[in-house]
Amino acid sequence: MATYEQLPGDLNIALNKGDEFGILLDIDRDVTGYTFSAVVYSLVDSSTIATPTLTVTNAALGQVNLSLTETQTSALGVGTYGLRVTWVQPGSVQRTAIDGVCEVKA
Repeated sequence: MATYEQLPGDLNIALNKGDEFGILLDIDRDVTGYTFSAVVYSLVDSSTIATPTLTVTNAALGQVNLSLTETQTSALGVGTYGLRVTWVQPGSVQRTAIDGVCEVKA
């Protein structure tokens, strides 16, 4: 019997409070027409702590840049938060693409 899983990829990041942060996500598909969103959230109550910017840099190759500004990381308290990236495919199919943690250091 075949097995199918639809689980998000894991991505754990660590950054210094007050530093600009950016990472290129290499998604294994053409993301032409997709829209992306991301959130850094509290692991205690799921409230939104920060909203990273996602910029598609090469849709055909599935390359998307996730970034936080110095102002955004300065506003984060030192600690560990959740990180989630979602996409909406053409036709309004929404998926959690990436799930992980964001560790903020002093």
